[in-house]
Amino acid sequence: MHAARILLVLALGALLVPGCAPMTPQEVAETTEALNVCHTTVVEGVDVSEFQGATIDWTMVHNSGRQFAIARIGDGAYMDPDFAHNYAGLRAAGMVRGAYLFWRPQVSAAAQAQTIINAVGALGPGDLPPTIDVECMCPYHSGGGCASNSYSDCVSASTAAGLLQDLYDMLEAHYGRPPMIYTGTWFWDGSTYLNGALQLPNAPLWVSGYVSGCVSVPSGWTDWHIWQYSDGSAPAPSVPGIPGDGGDRNRWNGDLASLMAFTGGGSSTCPNGTCDSTETCSSCPADCGMCTMTGTYAAAFVMQSFPYASVGPVQIQQGQAASAWIDLRNTGTATWDGSTCLGTTVMRDRVSPFASAGWVNDHRLDCVPAGTTVAPGATHRFSWTWSVPATMATGMYTEYYDLVEEGVTWFGDEGGPPDNDIEAIIEVTAGTDSGTPNDAYVAPRDAYVASDAGSVTQPDGGTPPMGDGGAMPMGDAASSGDDAGETHPRTLSGGCGCVVGAQPAGGAWLVMLALAAIATRRGARRRT
Repeated sequence: MHAARILLVLALGALLVPGCAPMTPQEVAETTEALNVCHTTVVEGVDVSEFQGATIDWTMVHNSGRQFAIARIGDGAYMDPDFAHNYAGLRAAGMVRGAYLFWRPQVSAAAQAQTIINAVGALGPGDLPPTIDVECMCPYHSGGGCASNSYSDCVSASTAAGLLQDLYDMLEAHYGRPPMIYTGTWFWDGSTYLNGALQLPNAPLWVSGYVSGCVSVPSGWTDWHIWQYSDGSAPAPSVPGIPGDGGDRNRWNGDLASLMAFTGGGSSTCPNGTCDSTETCSSCPADCGMCTMTGTYAAAFVMQSFPYASVGPVQIQQGQAASAWIDLRNTGTATWDGSTCLGTTVMRDRVSPFASAGWVNDHRLDCVPAGTTVAPGATHRFSWTWSVPATMATGMYTEYYDLVEEGVTWFGDEGGPPDNDIEAIIEVTAGTDSGTPNDAYVAPRDAYVASDAGSVTQPDGGTPPMGDGGAMPMGDAASSGDDAGETHPRTLSGGCGCVVGAQPAGGAWLVMLALAAIATRRGARRRT
């Protein structure tokens, strides 16, 4: 993973080391103060970039006993031309796969977050969380692949820590789980590098340390998830299927079952080569690939009490409140429970200015009641109250929501709806009296049954806002010209199939990408 490999001739002999990470005293003989950690039960894997070429045979790699691999997305704003080939090849070969971006302090956190999200898409069973590769900062790397005319990584440790925290927070908010951090004690705690300025104990640690025996763990961590123990230099054996040095060598801390559990998957292969009735597939090799017992999370819109964004705003006076609800049907294969909640999105877990005392918290409007389940095909009503502070400025506000299975996944990352689909426009009007909650609708729109709404019926006998009797598209899609008023299914069926080219959930990242100052593609290719 290091930027380049340069042969340094030392007084004691020749030692092959990564040019982007010149061997330091900390890395050669891990400091006695460091916490050294050993594990005997491990799973072998590799990590690769464009420097291993575009002809990697991942089936051959898998057959050699390597169970996982992590492919480079790019370096700052530079995109690895072989990432898409490698990432798709890993899924097709049935391997656990991951992706990493070489972090650059001088490229905006928003731009780098968007790069990762665009490349990785939604995480599924068999996918590791994306990795931030932290090993480049001035005065470190004054030469070699990590220094380039396109970047200036000369920032203080405190500045670097703040920028890295921003990127970490963005990825954690988007994926609902912490990203992995790649680094080494030699850099994370090095007195001339990051110098312990940041601790991320909740992040899975991918530690680098080319030592025999036990590797040291950087400050803030007590153990490692993955250990990069070699850069492919001799005496590391070759890796069948990977040309040249075979890429960096890694070990997972645990057995294959623990690795699969970490990704959210089940077994590494389907029983008897096929999925049975209790399993769904997340990839499409001939043998049905990796299976998961958790099912898929998806919802379809049925009806709502508040105006569609294309129709008009919810009008609420300063100091007053309005109640609202939305009916959503379970179109996935997983049963909803008390951990299934309606949360704020764009950005995910955004603190809503309209949160009221009845909300679960300031970013969760409502959850399925504890002890209640919503089986696939059933419909559940999520209810809440919008509260407008008396001092809130008048004007138009846009709120976005989506379902989340706490600790598991956002629905926008699986079967939908997307993060920007459930939309409410709230107009705060002048007013001084706080009153009882009003129903948040302009005209009755809780009175119809969507064409696919099953047995769900509302009693007041009204009419839908459009005359076709179907489920009206939510958000701006309702006024999108030729398809206005049509039914727009937003479901993803389970079973044995692939979803190719998944797009990142939520529109906020696209906005941030547009605002971010993206560095131009560097003139010279670097090894990272």
